[in-house]
Amino acid sequence: MSKLISILMVALFVLSSDLSAGIFEGRIIGRDGEPIEGVNIHTNISSLYAKSDHDGKFSLDTGDEQIAHMTFSHVSFQPYMMQIKVGMSTTDLLITLDPAVYPGQKIRVTAMRAKVGQTPVAFSDFTDEDIERDYTVADFPILLETTPNMYAFSYTGGAAGASDYKIRGFDSKRIGTYINGIPLNDPEDRFTYFYDLADFAAEVEDIQVQRGVGNSLYGDATFGGSINIASSGLNRDRRISVSTGYGRYYCNGDYVSEMRKQAVEFSSGLIEGRWSLAGRYSKMYSGGFREHAWYDGWAYFLSLSRLDPNMTTIVNVYGGPMKAHLAFNGIDRATENANRRANWSDYDNEIDDFNQPHYELHNTYKLNEKMTLKNTLYYIRGKGYYEQYKSDRDIVEYNISTESLVDENMAEIDLVRQKWVAKNQYGWNPTLEYDHERGTAFLGGAFYYFDSEHWGQVIWAENVSDNLDPRHRYYEYFGKKISASVYAMDYYSLTERLKLMGNLQFRFLRYEFDQTPLGALPGHDYDINWTFLSPRAGITYLPTENSDVHLSFAVASREPADVSIYDAEEITAFPNLAIEDYDVTPGGDTVYSFGDPLVDPERVYNFELGGNIRSDRYRAGLNLFWMEFKNEIIPEGDLDDDGQPRLGNADRSMHAGIEFDGSFVPHRYLTVSGNISYNYNRLKDYTIYKDTDWDGVADDTVDYSDNTTPLFPEYIGNLMFDFKKAPFRLTYRLRAVGKQYTENGQIDDLAIGDYMVSAISGSISLGKFAGLGRLTLSARVDNLFNAKYELSGYAYEWDGVWYGEYYPAAERNFYAQIKWEFE
Repeated sequence: MSKLISILMVALFVLSSDLSAGIFEGRIIGRDGEPIEGVNIHTNISSLYAKSDHDGKFSLDTGDEQIAHMTFSHVSFQPYMMQIKVGMSTTDLLITLDPAVYPGQKIRVTAMRAKVGQTPVAFSDFTDEDIERDYTVADFPILLETTPNMYAFSYTGGAAGASDYKIRGFDSKRIGTYINGIPLNDPEDRFTYFYDLADFAAEVEDIQVQRGVGNSLYGDATFGGSINIASSGLNRDRRISVSTGYGRYYCNGDYVSEMRKQAVEFSSGLIEGRWSLAGRYSKMYSGGFREHAWYDGWAYFLSLSRLDPNMTTIVNVYGGPMKAHLAFNGIDRATENANRRANWSDYDNEIDDFNQPHYELHNTYKLNEKMTLKNTLYYIRGKGYYEQYKSDRDIVEYNISTESLVDENMAEIDLVRQKWVAKNQYGWNPTLEYDHERGTAFLGGAFYYFDSEHWGQVIWAENVSDNLDPRHRYYEYFGKKISASVYAMDYYSLTERLKLMGNLQFRFLRYEFDQTPLGALPGHDYDINWTFLSPRAGITYLPTENSDVHLSFAVASREPADVSIYDAEEITAFPNLAIEDYDVTPGGDTVYSFGDPLVDPERVYNFELGGNIRSDRYRAGLNLFWMEFKNEIIPEGDLDDDGQPRLGNADRSMHAGIEFDGSFVPHRYLTVSGNISYNYNRLKDYTIYKDTDWDGVADDTVDYSDNTTPLFPEYIGNLMFDFKKAPFRLTYRLRAVGKQYTENGQIDDLAIGDYMVSAISGSISLGKFAGLGRLTLSARVDNLFNAKYELSGYAYEWDGVWYGEYYPAAERNFYAQIKWEFE
């Protein structure tokens, strides 16, 4: 990979040979014809630069110096490079810049982003100002929890460490997360492991959260929504910053653990009007609110950009190793009443140790005034393990023979195991954009190849002799996935006030699985192919320039999760596949030839109706949704041996509701914003079959039809007061969350109660401190009034009785930071 990066870096250093000198004068406008003030004009000679005035006019006298190009950059517009050719006119130049952010939205323009008044979907923007206001050390789910109809929680109780989130009742496996258009969801289990990217939010320019079925540009199917994260690009200003922060968690008024973070960041700005180099290094630690719930990680981010006439190229490299103590097991309420911080995972080295670097190459080439070709190449490498202490385990489960035991009559032993994974993902996302008279059309695709190796090893065990390998493997399997999707999408304006949107995606996925025979694991192998067709159509009507109404319908389908086909680490599991043939070997082993899966793909039908109104002082949006779900996989109760929920299929379920969000500026220094969502999530057709006497035959049924889907609140509300008057900023947040059932039977005693919690944050910028740079002090207090509540949990049945276990939220805690910036 390093050789590839070196070749790309060398290829970027191709210079133009045309040179010219003189006085360059002209005017800079946007696509709407309005002049642009404050555009920076750079040349390949760093001492020669200018800036546009109020009328967009500029003048640059190069004297006897010969320049090869001029670059025009502005924070709200895409940078443009003009090549200087001998004999060209140097006066009355008219430069037109394309917007880099959507007007009124303050987020970067990309094909994946929804636009107000054009895209018929429900969405929310999280701008760079919002990130600067809200981000401390929290994972992305906690950072984004104030967006409409999103519920986020942390297993550790605090801001950092393992966290999860849901939108409209759909878990994170059904929500697509993308960084610069590149999928972050794991191709195998579909989880989004945000805590593998420590402090990455500090490098983010903006985020857009779309709710409902995602559009076809994402490649993989998304049901509940999609999160599109854009890292900072060419528009960075030149600066260096150093920051350090410290915080504490408290329980019953006593200090229990700390948070700390140090970071250094730099950005070159545009060098010679062409190059930009930026980077960040940070180290972060959180002790967590719960016991044995610490997180320790460091992160790096490097970005090299080059601007050429009609072309932009960006290379990003980021990642960083992390370690975290596991805290996926909840606690019962008796334990919670005695010690809210309890964590049964108390083995000292019960940790997750992982490293996942990302490599990205983005190229945008403007073919002509109407057509733009964009290509993204990426590589993601992940490797790591988690370690657990297990007691009284059957030696058969861990491929340990009786010959390896000191006492052969002791068949159940204590041991320490590690579960490893090494994986590679190679991808290519091409997109062709065409601006036609009535709108914009897109033709593109998303392709990736993924391979992985999984193995489990016993690193210590009692009652074993020296002949057992110190890295004894008890399971091993390999997976490969090839995903290819192509799509077409068009935004078409019938009139100035009536706009259509339609897209169609075809997706092919091949999954190859190969298990190594080890002990009681037989060594199955199979290949599966899936094809999906996902249509989407919508219409947007603009009654006035400041209002819109939209209606849309979409269908999305997705293959079953790998583990629902076969749990390759469980000795009693068998592939959930049709058996086409089998053969018995001379040794008595049965080798199967498998066909199609016996579990159907999930499919959702999504109807949306919404509208927005806006002015200079207020904005309001209302959205209604109805989502019919076939074969939804939902929590069935209990956790498996890895702390993950056991799942079941509902033949039919429904997710419906109403979402409102808005903001109001009663005073130029004060903004009041908020949102509220009501959800009607129901299991419409769901019956489970139980084997109560363990004879392998179902002898009882439980009908959960028309019950509430568990683990999502009926309502979620957020209210925010944001006061900003330089150099001060003060923000108060209030969050209200409804009751959540932990199982499908709606047992009130096991439900998570509703709660209301608030936070306050503030900052002060001291300007030039001691003449050396700008100093900013900031602080945040979460759970301001020290409420004691539960974030999430699960329930399970044992011997006919249901039990619940929960993840308590952190009590009052604070974090403070000092940041020193030099320009």
